[in-house]
Amino acid sequence: MADLLLWRPEWTDRFDDRIRKTDQHWLWVGYVDPKDGYGRFKPLHNERAQLAHRLAYTRWVGPIPDEFPVIDHLNHPFNLRRCVRPDCLEAITHAENTRRGMSPAGENARLTHCPRCGSEFNSINAVYRDDGERRCRICRRAANREYKLRRKGREALAG
Repeated sequence: MADLLLWRPEWTDRFDDRIRKTDQHWLWVGYVDPKDGYGRFKPLHNERAQLAHRLAYTRWVGPIPDEFPVIDHLNHPFNLRRCVRPDCLEAITHAENTRRGMSPAGENARLTHCPRCGSEFNSINAVYRDDGERRCRICRRAANREYKLRRKGREALAG
């Protein structure tokens, strides 16, 4: 399993006391980290705090699978990371989480065409660097041609 997050029945009352159910969401009203907006549940004083939505998934859905280690909130606005309703949670891959996100990496991952030349990103046109960055082969060739022409011009001036 992705982590050793296991639900213990003795936590039920303490966990459930921190949930306010609405028609659409189960909102975590316990501690919410102001840095990232995720709810945290600390089962006992001497134990480490757990992310409430991951613990809720483990409790009501089952263990978090190794191949899908990220628990995502389905169709939630960015500021509703406090929802712990099992119907609102889904186990996904890191790559899928990036594609769904609003970060520059997520926006880039959702692109189907090159923003410079408009050509489609496909198995022929897309080039992947070792660091995972995707580049357009057409734009890359054009940039290389321009570089060679600039270099030739500098050599002609120097020579």
